[in-house]
Amino acid sequence: MITQAGKKLDTLKAHKKGLMRQLFPAEGQTLPKLRFPEFQNAPGWKSDSIGKIFETTSGGTPSRSEASYWGGDIPWITTSLVNFCVITEAGEFISEDGLRYSSAKLFPKGTVLIAMYGQGKTRGQVALLGVEAATNQACAAILPRKGVEPYFVFLNLAGRYEELRDLSNSGGQENLSQGLIREVTFSYPSDVEEQKTIISCLFSLNDLIDAQAQKLEKLKIHKKGLMQQLYPALDEVLG
Repeated sequence: MITQAGKKLDTLKAHKKGLMRQLFPAEGQTLPKLRFPEFQNAPGWKSDSIGKIFETTSGGTPSRSEASYWGGDIPWITTSLVNFCVITEAGEFISEDGLRYSSAKLFPKGTVLIAMYGQGKTRGQVALLGVEAATNQACAAILPRKGVEPYFVFLNLAGRYEELRDLSNSGGQENLSQGLIREVTFSYPSDVEEQKTIISCLFSLNDLIDAQAQKLEKLKIHKKGLMQQLYPALDEVLG
């Protein structure tokens, strides 16, 4: 049962990955391979560089030596939290003075974050701010704008993880930068309803994946508990 549940989870994840490749334009393309029936005759997608469509920036870190800059009410996000998710909680908080007297900036809910630095798999990962928050300088921030749904931006870029990582490998670069991210091509339908339809489709699939992952975890916990019941503990054997 655990093996079968794991296979089903892998199948759902692979289906989502393949579907995203169909719903969003491939690298170098401006139109997706698949459009929903109600939008088949809709105008083509708009396309330009991220830097020309959105305002982008990065955050900063208040001085650690100034205690009054920390422990306030403003969530402060680092790349450790940028992990293909909607961020609603932070591990650290800064104060109003920390925001005022540093390069940190307060970003609105709906801002898309890209991890520019980080060892291993962190660099190139994407997240969406579900709350107003500040970030450190390792996060590139793509600010929300009218006409483009934040979740659409998040899902689009989350599906381009390898493409974003490859940018940092060009010319011997080890990290991403604002300049590299601003040059990335971004395409989107001008009809917000088409954006919302794509969002709804992918989030419905996310719900199925989450439910299957929970089912798999429950089976593993059940097996572990059952084994503890079926076999005697070491101290019982020795006693």
